[in-house]
Amino acid sequence: MRLQDLLWALFQKTKHDSKARYWLASNRMPTPMPSVAADIKRRENAVVEEAEPEYSLSRLFCIGGLAGTFETLIQQPLVYWKTMSQVNPNFSIGAAVKAGFRPLFRGVGVNAGSIGPISAVQLAAHGGLEIGAKQVAPEHIDKPIFQLALASLSGIASCVVVTPAEVLMVTQQTTGRQFAGVFKDIMAKGGISTLFRGNAPTAFREAAWTCGFFGITPILKKALQDDSKFCRRNDVAATVISCVISGQFAATVSQPADVIASLMKADNGVYGVKKYTGVLETCGALYKESGAGGFFRGLSARSWRCVGAVFIMGEAQTALHSWFDSFGLMNKR
Repeated sequence: MRLQDLLWALFQKTKHDSKARYWLASNRMPTPMPSVAADIKRRENAVVEEAEPEYSLSRLFCIGGLAGTFETLIQQPLVYWKTMSQVNPNFSIGAAVKAGFRPLFRGVGVNAGSIGPISAVQLAAHGGLEIGAKQVAPEHIDKPIFQLALASLSGIASCVVVTPAEVLMVTQQTTGRQFAGVFKDIMAKGGISTLFRGNAPTAFREAAWTCGFFGITPILKKALQDDSKFCRRNDVAATVISCVISGQFAATVSQPADVIASLMKADNGVYGVKKYTGVLETCGALYKESGAGGFFRGLSARSWRCVGAVFIMGEAQTALHSWFDSFGLMNKR
């Protein structure tokens, strides 16, 4: 390959820079021969493929669990604010703060103990789905719509853990009782089926969340860095912008489903007559009580939580991967 062709390839990559544009214009360098251009493209693709990390599912499971637990311990007050706003239209976060910080962390044990496994399952499921997709349809794996679909499916798969954990947490938050008493009453009066109340809206909500976290965030960040010199030079800024947009998207799109799920989980029949017996019945009762606005109760708290979760968990996972790499832990699939 001629030196001229190498220089052309280099400055084509940086042609948005003023010095590069001046050099290209002043030298009027011709486009390299097709065979040379194809060789350059193959070399670029080879570098990308070699740089792509390959992690074991056990490593993804561990890192997802640790990151999820860390995020929950930080943001539990937002979870409490969101849940209580949804199940109690008269709830005031100001009054709750004046009552002390202890109620704000009510249910943090069961929530952290559930979000950890939930995040572990979601990250491992996403990794497993990507492995399977690369074997079945490798030509589609890099398409954005395919990435979004894989991300959404990982959220749906996690509901086997999400729904039971949230039924217990919400019941704790709305009754003020301890975990052992709540679990005993639910199992005695409602059985296993009670632990899966609101599973359908929960699945939709989790699909929206993982679509934003695993799908939209990396796609948007890459687009920002490709098109913006500022974002290309400021990785943190690109991360924050993509987290805000994807987190707000996930929160807004899935908020009605989250409200419905919270109401169904809080009204499990253990502490009173069931009012929200199904998804349609819950929608009808909520609309009658609060109108269309009722479906967006707690959106402010949940928006903050989703944006924060995308950023905190993303950065935590990056830091944990770096730590695992330094000790050579679970590197191979």
